[in-house]
Amino acid sequence: MTQPMQVLLVEDDPDYVELIRRAFAAHQPPFEIVWVDTLAAAQRWLADHTPDLVLTDLYLPDGSGKALLPQDDHSLSYPVIVQTAFGDEQKAVELIKAGAYDYLPKRFDAFRELPYVLERLIQEWRHRREQRELEARLQAGQSVFEAIFENAPLGILYFDQNGVLQAANEQLAQLLDTPRQALLGLELANVPFEMIRLAVQRVLEGEKISQEIDFRLKPFQRGLAIRSQLSPVQLPDGRVIGGVAILQDITAEKNDQDLHQTLYQIATLAHRASAADALYQGIHELVQKVLPAENFYIALWDKTNQSLSFPYWVNQANPAPGLVPFGKGLTEYVLTQGETFLAEEALYQALVKEGTIDHLGTPPQAWLGAPLKDHQGEVFGAVAVQSYDAQVRYGPNQVKIMEYIAAQIAQVLERFRAQEEERRQRRLAEALLEATKAFSESLELGQVFERILNQLQRLVAYDNCSISLIEGQWAHVVAEAGERLPESEPAHHLRWQQLDTLRQIYERSAPLLIQDVRDYPKWQKIAGLEWVQSYLGLPLTIKGKVIGFLSLVFRQPHEFDSAVVDSLMAFANLAGQAIENARLYQQAQEQAIHDELTGIYNRRGLNMFASQEYARAVRYGRPLSMLFSDIDDFKAFNDRYSYAVGDQVLKVVATCLRDNLRRFDLLARFGGDEFVILMPETDQNEAIAVAQRINSSLRCLAIEVSGVEVTITLSFGVAQRLESDAAWEQLLERGSQALRRAKQEGVPLVAAC
Repeated sequence: MTQPMQVLLVEDDPDYVELIRRAFAAHQPPFEIVWVDTLAAAQRWLADHTPDLVLTDLYLPDGSGKALLPQDDHSLSYPVIVQTAFGDEQKAVELIKAGAYDYLPKRFDAFRELPYVLERLIQEWRHRREQRELEARLQAGQSVFEAIFENAPLGILYFDQNGVLQAANEQLAQLLDTPRQALLGLELANVPFEMIRLAVQRVLEGEKISQEIDFRLKPFQRGLAIRSQLSPVQLPDGRVIGGVAILQDITAEKNDQDLHQTLYQIATLAHRASAADALYQGIHELVQKVLPAENFYIALWDKTNQSLSFPYWVNQANPAPGLVPFGKGLTEYVLTQGETFLAEEALYQALVKEGTIDHLGTPPQAWLGAPLKDHQGEVFGAVAVQSYDAQVRYGPNQVKIMEYIAAQIAQVLERFRAQEEERRQRRLAEALLEATKAFSESLELGQVFERILNQLQRLVAYDNCSISLIEGQWAHVVAEAGERLPESEPAHHLRWQQLDTLRQIYERSAPLLIQDVRDYPKWQKIAGLEWVQSYLGLPLTIKGKVIGFLSLVFRQPHEFDSAVVDSLMAFANLAGQAIENARLYQQAQEQAIHDELTGIYNRRGLNMFASQEYARAVRYGRPLSMLFSDIDDFKAFNDRYSYAVGDQVLKVVATCLRDNLRRFDLLARFGGDEFVILMPETDQNEAIAVAQRINSSLRCLAIEVSGVEVTITLSFGVAQRLESDAAWEQLLERGSQALRRAKQEGVPLVAAC
């Protein structure tokens, strides 16, 4: 349904109003006539309503229709038509100048045409209003476009259908570092960059294009990287009359992408590198992607020894310096300041002149170094790039990049060192576990010494390692490995309290490291050991007491970090415990095979060693004899005096027997008052002579009991190994039988048949 056009009729003549109503009643499109008869009523109604048109009489009872016209240059949203009588045309013209849209004479013969006239006026008003609004929008749009064009942070240009640049904003001129006027008239279709020529051609064919163009020679060097958006300018009929391009400087964005990619690759490299050399070389290759870094090095600072090492060094002018004392070079300057430092040739020479740094090697044209810091902010090294090319200069961007790279390298190196330390600790733990296992597999002291030296060789490559055990004021070398010590007495038997090194280790119960003995004033040279250049001594301790020393010597000055020394100390603790266990075992073994009262072998000891001597005699066909003896009337002696006196007699007899035997003869208390003597390289006649000598010695001994001297004698049974014997026990049995016959016959000695 068509919305009726609303007309406010301001008229004080009711008859005239009725004629108008009739004229509009059947008109299509329909009209809605709102009638008021005074100016005041009209103004009240207009305060709340907006009609499509106001039709007012010029003369009203309470004023002039002129009061309904626009005031103070404020336009109305509806047209005002003034009605005048004949003869008032001049007045109507004045009213139009005052803001009336039109005037209509009051003619009674014109009522039929009036609806058509008002419809035309309303449509005309609407069209003119739309036109004005469109023009206003166009004007505003033009202003906005000009503001954007001139003030946009991006470069904007317009080229015509021939590819000739017709407009460019100031940002474009700054971006291209070219005067604005010099850009106008540039034929884009003829520029020397094929990518640009093809883009212009495609835009003029009606295509939209987005592309990136990288003019950088190298990352972070001169040149631009640009992102462009190109669109055709088309007429409503589709004809292309030119193109618009928006250019954005993405050099910093591209540089950041290159930097982040490089940092990511460095981090990735750290996870893949299996050795430090490969890691350093890979880092150098990556750094060259973002910096002029033909000359590149990494320095590590040993604060304990105040020295610098250069695990990676690439330099066109100077050879690798190796391990050097901490001095006053540019590297040391960065390390002590803890900040990134950029030194071009003039600044470098000034620092040298004022004595802040020393002149080292070939002076660079440009040098840039940054400290390497761990996660606690402690400086542990530096990374540096330098150039001998006068065309290369580092600036603020390179300083920022270097700091990023240094932070990433520091993180990578710290992680790499931590991983190396973890692997080293794991290897150490495995070695210690294996050492513990190896030590526990044997309780024989000689084997324990050998295993200590072998296991230690897996932990550190020494030139000589010796184990010395303390006995009073002496420290005796009981085992060694590697290059042999000289056979001299001072090399194997040490007055340890007179040696500063061993005395320090003993008093502190802590390791002593001498990296270079030439720098140790109290180093005491031993003949035959002049080749020693470095020394590491470790205490062997049991329950806090030092029982000996583990001494490692090296032909070259040797460096150990504290973690390695701690690891070797842990090994020494295991070694000390292993030695103590073996010694305790040896003591237990000795106790198990020795008679507690007399200190000579017991029956177990006899069984252990007699079989060995018997086997040797059989193997080499040598004579072997045995004396089986007991003390005459020993039971009556015990009954008469006491068992305590009897024990004293047993001790005296054992001592006398030992004093009359050779070092390699085997003496054992077989049980009670019975003694067995096994004599290698001895025939039966020689054994009889020994028995006679023993009894002679006993008769010379005077044992006083309750104020009375008593004499002790022994009875002996003598037996010699026979070819028919299958075991030493047969020899023992014949000796026992001979002793029983001697007792029965009352003679001191009987030889077995």
